[in-house]
Amino acid sequence: MITRDNNISRGRYFTVFGVMIVFFLLLVFRFYTLQIYQHKKYVSQADANRVREVSHPGPRGLLLDRMGNLLVDNRFTYMLSAIPWEIKRSPETLDELSTFVDMSRDELQMQLSEG
Repeated sequence: MITRDNNISRGRYFTVFGVMIVFFLLLVFRFYTLQIYQHKKYVSQADANRVREVSHPGPRGLLLDRMGNLLVDNRFTYMLSAIPWEIKRSPETLDELSTFVDMSRDELQMQLSEG
């Protein structure tokens, strides 16, 4: 009769199983530290990541035709972007925005509700 000789010993089985349990527990511990223990740190980093200041190079000069008449002038342009659900969550932000854009609070609220 043919017999198998590649039986794994119980000690080796428990060793491999124990190492797997240790790695699993390390993984659970790391998830806990990232999701629960360091939650505030990563929330503040995510909030800081959303605000971005974009600067563009200065004006290139005036464009004139061959007679010296002004064709194109440089003007400063400002663009304001807002996330509606962020403003709805914080009503005092709408008051601060109304002072910057020379619009009433109601006009801003109507603009945000339109899209």
